[in-house]
Amino acid sequence: MSWTTGPKLYEKLLMHLQGYHRQTWSDEAAGNAQTVATFDATVLAFKQQLLENEDYDNQMDYIRELRKPRDMKPGTFLLYLRIQNSMVQELPGAPNGAAAGLFGAGFTDRHLRRIFLHAMPPAWQSTFEDADKSVTDTSLNAMRTYFDKQYAKDPYKGQTDRNKNKQGNPDPQNPGKTNRNSGGRNSQRGGRGGGRGRGGRGPGQGGQTCIQNSDPCPLPGHAGHTLGKCLSNKFADDRPGTRQVGH
Repeated sequence: MSWTTGPKLYEKLLMHLQGYHRQTWSDEAAGNAQTVATFDATVLAFKQQLLENEDYDNQMDYIRELRKPRDMKPGTFLLYLRIQNSMVQELPGAPNGAAAGLFGAGFTDRHLRRIFLHAMPPAWQSTFEDADKSVTDTSLNAMRTYFDKQYAKDPYKGQTDRNKNKQGNPDPQNPGKTNRNSGGRNSQRGGRGGGRGRGGRGPGQGGQTCIQNSDPCPLPGHAGHTLGKCLSNKFADDRPGTRQVGH
């Protein structure tokens, strides 16, 4: 059956509407002779009723300033851009017919190329220019292919991906290396600095200064003598009763 007759057009459109939109259409179509001409006029009145709070010029400005979301592929963004350009032509105030002038409503293909390029990350715009490309001699489809490749080389990494690297996953720039701090092993280790010579063995870990035999004895209750003369220091060379070399 043909959908080109007035009654069939009215019938089929009503089948796809419900709620507020169905009621609005019914109000606009009430009392109309169901012809193709009145159907077209009713559709126009229906759109104006739904979009009465929208403005063509404001929406055009909005589209000009669109930026590709970081997690969206350029090809997907271009699809949405084309949909926006199609929808803006239906808004109240959009030029049509003779009033549209040379370009008509919406953006021309060349304007869309400029908007698409401007929506990409600045670094990608630079590589596009460095590749000796321009919106003048590159089609939208060719631009989409180029920027999809850029996206594949430098995909967006969300917060989840960054957290995974912080929790010890391999570093993609350095296989075999993780970002985990291994239980505080990054702290400096002091070496044993006392040695076993005439200076005696002292607590040299952690960069502390070694106690010498000539220093006062640090042991509790051992005041009045040096570490070298302490009977409790088995490494002391000059404690009473210790054999001195060369004497």
